[in-house]
Amino acid sequence: MDEQKIEALSERVLVEVNGALSCLTILVGHRTGLYKNLVDDGPATPAELAVRTGLSQRYVEE
Repeated sequence: MDEQKIEALSERVLVEVNGALSCLTILVGHRTGLYKNLVDDGPATPAELAVRTGLSQRYVEE
């Protein structure tokens, strides 16, 4: 087995998985109204954003 090829493939898979997870995070932010609220009402801490959107602060932070 070629260790360099295995390492290159592992790195590529990791990059692709991270990209997919980023897309899911963006989708959740969109569907929960987090981004719209930030645009409409301006910057906020996670605690403030949770209050404004009615979401759990823990979920907003994550």
